[in-house]
Amino acid sequence: MLGINAKSIIELSEVLDQGFTVSCAERVIHHLGLPLNAALKIMGVSPTTFHSYRREERLLRPETSRALYELASLAETAEAYFEEDDAAHRWLRTPSASFGGKTPLEYAGVPGGAAYVETLLHRLEHGVYS
Repeated sequence: MLGINAKSIIELSEVLDQGFTVSCAERVIHHLGLPLNAALKIMGVSPTTFHSYRREERLLRPETSRALYELASLAETAEAYFEEDDAAHRWLRTPSASFGGKTPLEYAGVPGGAAYVETLLHRLEHGVYS
């Protein structure tokens, strides 16, 4: 989804430190069917800053790029589990008690949240429901 060709965690870190383009972020946001402002909130960037990056053709900051990477990775994990993009995206956008009434995508925006959501998906895949 992001077109990363990193072969190691070090290469991935270097890619994230360089930052993604705004168009890359827009592609992921569109793929997930999220309203722009909702996605930006999850990524921890203000609409004003995001639009400034677009206007100035700047790359996203490393922390924003990391958040975008986590969203894309989470989407890919959900899509693999549900075997249908629409079903996965609906699940990612639906509030759940498992995430304190937040959607899995909103929960992914808190520290450690994306890893927790991915862990839950892997547990479901293996029939572990508790």
